[in-house]
Amino acid sequence: MKVLLDTNIIIHREASKVLNQDIGVLFNWIDNLKYSKYIHPITITELNRNKDQKTVETMKVKIGNYNLIKNVAPTSDKLEEVSKKIDTTENDRNDTLILNEVFCDRVDILISEDKKIHIKAQLLGVTERVYKIDEFLEKVIAENP
Repeated sequence: MKVLLDTNIIIHREASKVLNQDIGVLFNWIDNLKYSKYIHPITITELNRNKDQKTVETMKVKIGNYNLIKNVAPTSDKLEEVSKKIDTTENDRNDTLILNEVFCDRVDILISEDKKIHIKAQLLGVTERVYKIDEFLEKVIAENP
C-alpha cells in the first residue's frame, strides 16, 4: 500500500523537537504493516524554503528515506474547481497538488493534519482515503488488534 505523507507530517517526523506525540506510533504502524511511504515533489520545494540553511540540508538528508513521486498526476477539472473554491494561499494550492495524487489513484491513502485538505477531500469524494494521524491509528488498530 502506498501512503502519501503531507509536508506537515514530514515536518512533525523529522523536526528536532517532538511536535506530535503520535508521530512515532504512526510511523511504527506504517513500517509494521509494510506500507510504502511517499512524498510529493512539492514537499521538497516547501522544505527548501526554510530560512535556516542547516535545517534545509538536514531535511534533504532525512527525506532521502522516503519514496518520491517522480511523475505527478495531471490535475483534473473537478480538482481545479474545488481548488478555486477553497484555496487562498500558495500553501493551499500545494496541498491540492498533494491531494490530487489520491484523487487520481496514484497512491492509496494520504495522511495530513491540514483542515483544508480534509475539506477538499470531502468535496472530491475521497474522504475514506485521507486521514489525520489519529484517524489512521484508530483504523489500523481496529483492523489489527
